Amino acid sequence: NSRGISSNTIVKFGLGYALEDWEGLYQFLLNKNYSKEDISKSGLVIPKKTQDSEYYDRFRNRLIFPVFNLTNKIIAFGGRVLDKTLPKYINSPETIIFSKGNNLYGLNKAKNNIKDGQIIIAEGYMDVISLYEHGLDNVVASLGTALTKEQGKILSRYAEEIILAYDGDDAGRQATLRAIEVLIPFECKIKVLILPKGMDPDDYINKFGLTGFLLQIKKALPMVEYKIKLAREKYDLNSTEGKIDFSKEIAEILKNIKSEIEIDAYIQKISKETGIYESAIKSEVYSHKKRQIKYKTSAQKNRIGNNRNTIEYKINSNRKKSALILAEENLLYAISQDMQVFNKVKKLIDWKDFSLDIHRAIGEIIYNKMNKKEMVIPAQLLNIFNSVQEGRVVSEIFSKNYSKELINKNILEYINTIEIHKLQNKIDKLNKDIKIMNEKGNVDIEKSNETYIELVELKRKLERLKGK
Repeated sequence: NSRGISSNTIVKFGLGYALEDWEGLYQFLLNKNYSKEDISKSGLVIPKKTQDSEYYDRFRNRLIFPVFNLTNKIIAFGGRVLDKTLPKYINSPETIIFSKGNNLYGLNKAKNNIKDGQIIIAEGYMDVISLYEHGLDNVVASLGTALTKEQGKILSRYAEEIILAYDGDDAGRQATLRAIEVLIPFECKIKVLILPKGMDPDDYINKFGLTGFLLQIKKALPMVEYKIKLAREKYDLNSTEGKIDFSKEIAEILKNIKSEIEIDAYIQKISKETGIYESAIKSEVYSHKKRQIKYKTSAQKNRIGNNRNTIEYKINSNRKKSALILAEENLLYAISQDMQVFNKVKKLIDWKDFSLDIHRAIGEIIYNKMNKKEMVIPAQLLNIFNSVQEGRVVSEIFSKNYSKELINKNILEYINTIEIHKLQNKIDKLNKDIKIMNEKGNVDIEKSNETYIELVELKRKLERLKGK
């Protein structure tokens, strides 16, 4: 009652009291004709060290919290001291019917009161009961142990969103971080409720009431935001070294996120906060991932001798890019951003028409996605092309300050540049074929004439494209 818990809630949770008696419960159970073996197996008593086959009560002079399973049957107990004796809490040991790591305190009630697919998980019995008293009945606790994989699995069956409401001290922070790692594989939404240092949910709701606690729930941070918050507190973001170390730690956090959209959003946010280029952060995030598409293999299949159609892209920041490379970069960006532009371009050129191996590989992905009406996400491309060199190419394409209006205006010019290059490749190949035929002698006149006719036609097309 001193904690503001009503008689109704006390009855609902079955709260009780263990007498300050070393053998009170033990003798009571013996008088009820339970065998010593069964009493021992229940975990309610502890063997005496000095007397074989004799026991004393595990719980003495403690407030008792029964632990219920999902069918509302008592499977264990927790006991809290009523003075300053240590330990503050003791719990039933593992028994035939109870495993701490496979059960959650309060789930028997919370499972029927899930709101918006949301469950709150706290550390202790009193947190659950106090929040219930104030009107929050979708709360559970992890029975005095670090959250286990099995508990995470159970939570994910009942909730789409899990709010971690652990104590606001350093131990609570560490418990929160461990719980996040346990919950990540179950792909539920994870948020963290931030409490002032030194306060637990029971303290907070008793001081600020239901309205104050609901406000904290509304302000709960997504797990990534929470990790970023902790990292931000570790570094001096006014110094260059602090910004670098902070960005590296965030990159490590983002490596474990599956959603490319989420990764991209956080990269933009961290880039604005630190002033470090998005491309650099992306490169750090994806540096550990294995390439999912080996584009050079497919490119090599299309190689014909030393044909310029299979140019290897070697980056040299000191040289200017050719008009062809700039045209391809601008065109790849344009078709990835606008469905109308893509539909116009694909009628005129195919991704196979790009000159660079990597441009063809990027183009193939963009064409496939746009044909399926799917969004092209730069972070997703960085996940595929994750070497430093490849990442730089992708970043250069998608990180420029493009003028959409100017690019769209020049679409035909870009296509024209690519077509000119493609025609020149064909002309070079035919000239080479003619040279080989002449060197061999015994020229096939019919085939030679066909080759010359094709060569002349290609040269005319090339002159038309060049405007001559």
